Amino acid sequence: MGKFLCVGIATKVFVKKDGYSKEKIINQLKKTLDLKIYDEPIEDEKFLLLGMKTEYIEKYAVPFVEEQLKIVLENMVDIEEYERISKNLKELLENSKGKNYEELMQMAEEQQSINFELAEVNLFTNDISYIGDGLTIFADLITYLNDGKIIMESYYDMFRYFRNTIIKSSNSPIKTSAMISIVG
Repeated sequence: MGKFLCVGIATKVFVKKDGYSKEKIINQLKKTLDLKIYDEPIEDEKFLLLGMKTEYIEKYAVPFVEEQLKIVLENMVDIEEYERISKNLKELLENSKGKNYEELMQMAEEQQSINFELAEVNLFTNDISYIGDGLTIFADLITYLNDGKIIMESYYDMFRYFRNTIIKSSNSPIKTSAMISIVG
């Protein structure tokens, strides 16, 4: 299958506990995530799970994707790619009108648009540990940018750059949910 570079919204964040306390994990995550957009953490023996609040997905996911894709389109040189993304964005905006959380997640799961796809941890290794300073972190993502197969193993500096750029460019309350992951 291979690995792909993806940018997406972290709808679920899974942190491997590895002996860390819940408090230590939460304090570490507070440095890079706005935790008010996530429900109270759920934990088991191995993981701490944060799920994005449904109202944030319903209200902000599609407008955030639109905002980010418009930034991508501003600097795009490839005409065919520009037209493809523009068409996908238009379809996404039309198809998502009035949709609730379940319907939006179903759209992403069914991959109705290449710029609004669900990449789940149980299918892919969506490693976003670069946000956690020593923590092992994975995420379910609604991806909105995907780039071909990659062969390098570590992009952490580039990931931080991409993520910080996204966060600085957005006024959306879900901007800290933007994650970059190698999917595959």
